[in-house]
Amino acid sequence: SGSASPRKLVKGELTGDQRRHLVRRLGAELARLHTVRPPKDSLAFLEMPAGNNPALNRVALYRRYLKEIGEPHPVLEWALNWLEDHAPEPGPTVLCHCDFRTGNYMVSDDGELTGILDWEFAGWGEPEEDLGWFTARCWRFGAYEREGGGIAGAGPFFDAYERASGRSID
Repeated sequence: SGSASPRKLVKGELTGDQRRHLVRRLGAELARLHTVRPPKDSLAFLEMPAGNNPALNRVALYRRYLKEIGEPHPVLEWALNWLEDHAPEPGPTVLCHCDFRTGNYMVSDDGELTGILDWEFAGWGEPEEDLGWFTARCWRFGAYEREGGGIAGAGPFFDAYERASGRSID
């Protein structure tokens, strides 16, 4: 039970303490998800990324998407060129939600996380992908100052992720 409505979650009735608790809980749950590593028999239906660099795999995927659109998008093409030229060194391959953001989890009236939704994009990737989705400005629903999904600051989210994962986030 609960709500996934970004409007309700970002502009609703959650107190400051409930907001911080929620982003800490989300950080810890995301870290738990990222403990799942390939190969995993129960997830054999997920395609393993080709190549050694998941970031470059994503660039190639987005290039295919742009090609399918059939019309030029020079800013996006430029951005993909930049990303390709500045791809980070590969990190660990983990199970990623690939759309981990406000609107894709449910919260009870008292501010407790009750579920993670919308798994249709899930796949093997790098943890930073999910961390980026959650902190992206476009998914803060107008609460731009709250970098943790529009809910609270990103600090409690990253702190909880680091504690649960044992990884340091740069």
